[in-house]
Amino acid sequence: MSTQVETIAPLPSAETQSPLYRGIAITGAVAFPAASAFSILFVLNRSVDPFVFSIASAAGMGLILGWISRLTLPQRSIPIRWLVTLFGLSIGMTFLGWLTWGALGMDLIDRTTRDPYWEGLFRLACGAVISLLTVRAWTGRATLYVGTLPRLRRRARVKQTTPTLSKPRIRRIRRRRPKLHLTNQVEHRCPYCLELVETKDPRGIKVCPICHAVHHADCWAVTGMCQVPHHNR
Repeated sequence: MSTQVETIAPLPSAETQSPLYRGIAITGAVAFPAASAFSILFVLNRSVDPFVFSIASAAGMGLILGWISRLTLPQRSIPIRWLVTLFGLSIGMTFLGWLTWGALGMDLIDRTTRDPYWEGLFRLACGAVISLLTVRAWTGRATLYVGTLPRLRRRARVKQTTPTLSKPRIRRIRRRRPKLHLTNQVEHRCPYCLELVETKDPRGIKVCPICHAVHHADCWAVTGMCQVPHHNR
């Protein structure tokens, strides 16, 4: 019997966890060079449609910042990582809009109209979705910490797997034995006509004096000798 034990590790203390301010600072700092890189690519772009490039840049910002939050906050929960990513994404999208005069990112400066900036909000939403997928993707089997769930506090889940040994099926082949019936009666066949010679045969009986083969009397009369090969030399 094999036993698999999955232990629940104790909750990491504040000293072992990554500082939250460090993740916020690094994610916000990376947003500026990422926005600058997309603005340079937008200036050099000659083949991609500007609308498609704006959506692609928002998705790229979400991918980069989501990955940075995962690297800087490895022991934090997914909601905290995503909130940090949204903070850096909002800064990067705003800076990208300022660099490209509203062609990319979000242009929230010097707006003459009071209507919601739907295009910029749509780009921000695309980046937020991609960042959420980045934060949640490629996650292995997470370790459960004591204290995170009340029902799982200081418990260990034990899985016992008992291998079942199946007995080989043996088929017994029953051979049918031929049934033999033994009687005290002896059958005689005439070597000439190959028919049965009865005890009181109406055709008569003739027995060879040498081999004692039983013949019909009329069959013996036809040949005048025994039909067993011993007599013929």
